[in-house]
Amino acid sequence: QKKINSNNLAILNRLKTQIKIVLCSGRSITAILPYIDVLKLNNNQYSIAFNGATIFQNSSLELLQSLTLSDQQLQTIYTFLISLKVPISVDISTLTDVFELSDFSPSNYQQISHNFLNFHKIEFDSISPNLNPTTLIITGDCSDINQVSQNIPSVLTNLFSVVNSRSDMVEFLPKQANKLMAAQNVVQADHNKLSNIIFFGNNESEVKKESSQFKAPTSSVKDNILYVHLPEFSGSSSQGEKYANTIYYKMTSKIYKGIIIDLSNNLGGDIGPMLAGISPVIPNGKLFEIVNAANNPTSVTFRGSVTNNMGTKIDLGNVKKVTGIPVAVILNRWTASSGELTALALENNPSVKTFGGESAGYTSINDTYIMYNGAQVNITTSKIKKNNGQILFNNKIKPDVQTNNPIVQANNWILNQN
Repeated sequence: QKKINSNNLAILNRLKTQIKIVLCSGRSITAILPYIDVLKLNNNQYSIAFNGATIFQNSSLELLQSLTLSDQQLQTIYTFLISLKVPISVDISTLTDVFELSDFSPSNYQQISHNFLNFHKIEFDSISPNLNPTTLIITGDCSDINQVSQNIPSVLTNLFSVVNSRSDMVEFLPKQANKLMAAQNVVQADHNKLSNIIFFGNNESEVKKESSQFKAPTSSVKDNILYVHLPEFSGSSSQGEKYANTIYYKMTSKIYKGIIIDLSNNLGGDIGPMLAGISPVIPNGKLFEIVNAANNPTSVTFRGSVTNNMGTKIDLGNVKKVTGIPVAVILNRWTASSGELTALALENNPSVKTFGGESAGYTSINDTYIMYNGAQVNITTSKIKKNNGQILFNNKIKPDVQTNNPIVQANNWILNQN
């Protein structure tokens, strides 16, 4: 079991009279408590657990932040791990309990975690709904863990925070679980400066800044059919305008037989730049409604290239609308959140037909509430109502044509329309 060595302990005890100390660890809350006692940090200060997913107050154990994985996210990770057929162990951990999945090899995580949590053995299909675990832990031989790490697809690394803090372990956490972001939240809650706080226990390789770069849309033309891959977007408004312009001018530069808009692997983000980029094929008017818990609707509308009541407004000026040509939209199980809402917006174009597989099923709206102490809480509060009256609340979007070869099928459909 790791301990704070005597030299570090003496230095920290001297420093804490001049500067605040925040413990920052991949361990659970209960595993961190002994260190809080040793350092005598039982006060109104905070500690960070589960690699940035959880922030708690040292004295009351009140949670400042608790990020969790949804049932759908667990299913996504489970499906990936089962498909690898690698001899690994899998445990799912809440703040207080660990569930060892008997679908995989026997686990030694109980010994690794020093028995600070309550352990249970269970089949994946027997997990209670809305378990809301903090992390999914994979353990095994170093070679097997390396094989898992090397085979994690980019769609999963975009959807989750993947931490490989030990050679025999890899973890899947909520995407926002990041020690640096947690540290910034502690600073904000403490109304302090980063320079006035020491974050003790960090592994430097685990604390990294998120890239400010964004994925731009890509396109190609074959047989006078324009193919567009529209990725997720997250960035500044100027980046959003650049994202939109990348594809807008391609769509309006000439007359095509048809257009294929590929939303596969689009995990969502800011819908404004995405819709602005493909604004030539999105009709002006109401796209859909957001219906809150009191059943009060708010219309999400579109005019030119600007989305109202959702996302960043990107105004590209006098937008040229492209009508009268077939538009194929590609979906798959990684089309999620705003990616799915982009597909719903395109459905208002009568020339649109969708191809591929069912989407992820994140068709709802989250509201962010800022608490008195600066913590942010995201709560799913609203449903989506399509213009045909259909209500979506985390329902998957089914394509018009289910196929494993969506681009081929989309090309053939467009050619037949001409």
